[in-house]
Amino acid sequence: MKALVNRKYGSLKSLTIEEVPTPSIKSDEVLVKVKAVSINDWDLGMIKGSSFVNRMQSGLFKPKLQILGSDVAGVVVSVGSEVTKFRIGDRVYGDLSNNQFGGFAEYTATYEKHLCHMPESMPFDIAAAIPQAGMLAYQALYDFIEIRDGMRILINGAGGGVGTYAVQMLRDLNVHLTGVDAEVKREMLLSMGYNAFKDYKKVDFTKLADKYDLIIDCKTNKPLSKYAKVLNDDGMYITIGGDMIKVIRILLGSKSLEKKYGRKYNCVQLSTNRNLPEINQLYEEGKLTSIIDPRRFTLLSGREAMTYYASGEHLGKVLIVIEE
Repeated sequence: MKALVNRKYGSLKSLTIEEVPTPSIKSDEVLVKVKAVSINDWDLGMIKGSSFVNRMQSGLFKPKLQILGSDVAGVVVSVGSEVTKFRIGDRVYGDLSNNQFGGFAEYTATYEKHLCHMPESMPFDIAAAIPQAGMLAYQALYDFIEIRDGMRILINGAGGGVGTYAVQMLRDLNVHLTGVDAEVKREMLLSMGYNAFKDYKKVDFTKLADKYDLIIDCKTNKPLSKYAKVLNDDGMYITIGGDMIKVIRILLGSKSLEKKYGRKYNCVQLSTNRNLPEINQLYEEGKLTSIIDPRRFTLLSGREAMTYYASGEHLGKVLIVIEE
């Protein structure tokens, strides 16, 4: 089978298309013919190897995880003897980041617990965009705080997957939602329901007078003390990723940060695929879909897809279509 392979850390130029063996499956695994896969920050970080955390997972000196890609949608083509949830021909999707990735390929093998059935009406591209970003958005909104009418919410890095799912999840509530991102994403975000937009290249939202009840941060790229200054007295800051040093500091020291700055700090510890059934219901009710960048890529143009994703100019999710 063909796969997008990363054999050394550093430049995206090291990514190559190679012929590799189709995975064999264990008795409790399924083999999926991948139809589409979306790109996440985690993929980019693992390719570059710039974070010690990434290297702890993938290898200190060279990547052990050479075929990345976690968010897949496809068709089950083989099942192990102990598999009970799926049958050959089932349409499935899920986040494989807890199972050695492997989505940037024509086929991938994984345990059945990492997959979920797709609604019959859901296309593969819509499904492949959802798992990681959809879970992060859902868990940020529902795991830590009760969202109330009248709340003022800011999402930093709003123009990617998390921010475009979150605005849809909040649509039935009377909240004021501010998005922070690059100017190229202004029109998209305002048309989706954001009430205000700030271009991060021109404005530092932590230096403005506006205050919020909740900040969801996809970037975590500012000193942690600055967020407290733009949170209301009972406000909460939630990171879903970004600068790993800051993320780890929040993860390990949320109580000390709250004591120091007088505001609540939390970190989404991603529970992969946990809320896909809820996402399925929202999709079937017409309340949620995936916003996918109009530029489409194939496996053969996977390196260009990663380069485009790294530019930060993409609208919503960047997708690699393996097979139409």
